[in-house]
Amino acid sequence: MQHMSIYGIFIVHGLIDIMMSHGVPLPQGLDYLSAVAAISWYGLSFSFHAHMHGKEMVEQTIHVMPISVMYVTAAAGVTELLSPSLFMAAVVRIFGFLFLGTWFCQASFVMYVPYPWPGSNLNPNWDQTDERNVNFIVASFGYHMILNVVIVTVVYLVCYAYLRFRGEGQNQFRRLTTCGDCPEENGFQFKPLLNGGNGGFEGH
Repeated sequence: MQHMSIYGIFIVHGLIDIMMSHGVPLPQGLDYLSAVAAISWYGLSFSFHAHMHGKEMVEQTIHVMPISVMYVTAAAGVTELLSPSLFMAAVVRIFGFLFLGTWFCQASFVMYVPYPWPGSNLNPNWDQTDERNVNFIVASFGYHMILNVVIVTVVYLVCYAYLRFRGEGQNQFRRLTTCGDCPEENGFQFKPLLNGGNGGFEGH
C-alpha cells in the first residue's frame, strides 16, 4: 500500500506538470508544490518502511540510504519555488531526482527478479543478511553520487558549449544561470523553452 501511494502522488505530479506545460490555468507554482509533496512523502514513507521489524539488512540499507537525498531534493524544490532566480536550487533538485532514479534502478535488481512480474520474488543471487552485501550497497550509493555529479556537469558543459556556438556569448549564459525566469535583465529578455521560446536571451 505504501508503494501504491508513492506511485499515486507522483502520477498526480506528472499530470499537473503536463497540464501546466500545455497552458491549463492552474495556480502558479503548483507543479513545484506537487513535486515537493511527492518527494517528501517518498522520504517519510521510506523512513517508516526501513524501520519496520523483520526487514533484512540489505533491504533496510537500500531504503535508508536515499532518505536524506529525498529531503534535500524537497528542500531544493521549496527554495526554487520561493526564489526562481536561484539557479543552483534547480541544479540540486535535478541532481536529486536523477540520483534517486539511478539508485532505484540498481535497488530493484538487487532486491527482486523481473519475473513473473517485477517485485514478485526476491533475488536469490543476493543474500539479504550478508554484511558484505550491505557494505557493497553503501559503497554503491557513493558511486551513484559520483556518477550523477559527472552527468550533471557534462550536461551543463554541453549546454554552455551550445550557447557559445550559437553566439549567445558568455555574459548571456551567465545571466541564464543567475537570472532563472526573470522576465528582463539589462536589456535582455529570457525566452524559456517550455513557453515557446528558444531557451536563450533576446535583446530589445
